[in-house]
Amino acid sequence: MRLKMKPDEAMKLLNGIPHNTCQIGLTKHWHVLSNGDVKNQSACWLACWAWTGLGSEKARVESESVFNKIFPIDFSAFKKRVSHKVARDNRYRATYSGPDLDGKIDNA
Repeated sequence: MRLKMKPDEAMKLLNGIPHNTCQIGLTKHWHVLSNGDVKNQSACWLACWAWTGLGSEKARVESESVFNKIFPIDFSAFKKRVSHKVARDNRYRATYSGPDLDGKIDNA
């Protein structure tokens, strides 16, 4: 999925999500491709944080805010196209098997 900014700028925002588990997961589950896009799996990972915050409303709100700032579609539009279950099922997969995020979301 495309980023609206440089990957290092997105990483600064991601580092501001106030949850230790998110910060640990960031190193494992946030994957930037050589062209500067983010793997669809990584977008699903961040979306799951925006859905639940892993029990922290502060982390959920900040994750949603980051999602809205770094991707060309906001989280509310993402939720209409990708269910929480699909995002959850694909957030750790090396190869994403859900809806075509680049075609359906970046062009929205």
